[in-house]
Amino acid sequence: MYRAASTEGTRDRYAGAIDAATAKGFKVILSYWEGDGEDRNNDGKPDGPGWNGKVVDADVFKSMWNAVADRYASNGLVCFEPFSEPHGHSATEWADIAAKWIADHPSVPRNRILVSGPGYNDCVTSVCADSRLDGTYLSLHHYAFSKPARTYREWVTDFKSKVGTCAKRTILDEFGAPMGGAGADAGKDYNDANSTDNFVGYLRADTDTVRELGMGAVYWPAIGGKYQEYPDHDYYSLFDLEGRGANLTLGIRNISGIDAVKRAWGADPGSHTSILRNADGNGCLDVPYVSHDNVQVQVYDQCSGGANQQWTLTPSGQLTVYGGTKCLDAYREGTSNATEVGTYDCSGQNNQKWMFYSDGTIRSVQSGLCLDKDLATSKVQLWSCWGGDNQKWKTS
Repeated sequence: MYRAASTEGTRDRYAGAIDAATAKGFKVILSYWEGDGEDRNNDGKPDGPGWNGKVVDADVFKSMWNAVADRYASNGLVCFEPFSEPHGHSATEWADIAAKWIADHPSVPRNRILVSGPGYNDCVTSVCADSRLDGTYLSLHHYAFSKPARTYREWVTDFKSKVGTCAKRTILDEFGAPMGGAGADAGKDYNDANSTDNFVGYLRADTDTVRELGMGAVYWPAIGGKYQEYPDHDYYSLFDLEGRGANLTLGIRNISGIDAVKRAWGADPGSHTSILRNADGNGCLDVPYVSHDNVQVQVYDQCSGGANQQWTLTPSGQLTVYGGTKCLDAYREGTSNATEVGTYDCSGQNNQKWMFYSDGTIRSVQSGLCLDKDLATSKVQLWSCWGGDNQKWKTS
């Protein structure tokens, strides 16, 4: 997203992110969204000029997009969405604005333009029927918040009514559900087809229908977002971001949410039960002597793949063994270096919740410390994350 009133420095930062993403082969959608003037990200800056859902200054709007088109019209990985959620305009006004935008930017191929549905992008049938917009893609947003609870089947019906006969042109440009937080927000199992939870039914309906209709989909947000319900993260975000500068790592908030997105994209989520190998010597996380008592775990050189080495990551972040009868536990709710880690009866507390990060670490949700192999004893403990192989794990 380019801000209409952004400085060159801000635009350079956006361009840096865009260029880095396309260099890795990612497709990028550039969209203008008007904030409500509040500082939801706690960065000391308002989100935008004012929440009226309109093109406030047509000349500035055009100038902004001209600058973007000049730089990215020739890049086949960059797509253009002129205005996300143009809710201040009537459907007719918005269609006229979109048609003019297309005419004003002939260097941008139509098959790289996403035209938002009117309102909050919540229905695309009217823009689909406008011949002036032929050849473009259509942008749909579909959420469960601020709507009545529905069953899975009712969510499917609602989704299809917003798309009509336009599925082949439509991208589900925003969708999402709670992935973290507390209470009812935490630990939802988006793999549970029998769940009566409204958000589970909604997300399964959206991802299943996207896959059925062969549509594209963009989850919102992967990281970042709006810090409204919680002060340090958007509870819809798929990932937690840790680190500074170029030393960054991503942690998965809810593995079943990742599974849902994979299903939408036509991929097989796979299993979340596996052995956990430590990078220092390639030994496995092991319950000693196949004990069913509460015991400190170890890294054992002989990876047998037995029940005492099979660990399951649950949607709530627990690591369970023996078919879910025991959980990996930071003993005595410890939050300091050398806290012993072992098996314990599952309680649902944060000292039994773990987050897998892209740097290979497994971190305690309660303390943020890393799951660590003691190099002297091979026993497992918590320790400050420092990047050693004894703190890196992989599934197999």
